[in-house]
Amino acid sequence: MEPIPAKVPNARITIRAAEWIKGLLSRNMPVSAVAEITGFHWETVKKIHLGFMDEFLRKRKEELQR
Repeated sequence: MEPIPAKVPNARITIRAAEWIKGLLSRNMPVSAVAEITGFHWETVKKIHLGFMDEFLRKRKEELQR
């Protein structure tokens, strides 16, 4: 198999699609609704959501430490 640079690590989805999903999730849409709208599997959307939340919490922690 050939590596694809535009692919999200550990997922079969492009970075662009992941950003689209993050945008929907940032509008407080449930994971199940985003999965239904996008056609991606619930587990895929959930993994992106967890990554999104980890990133958000890390940034928030950095802000609070200042």
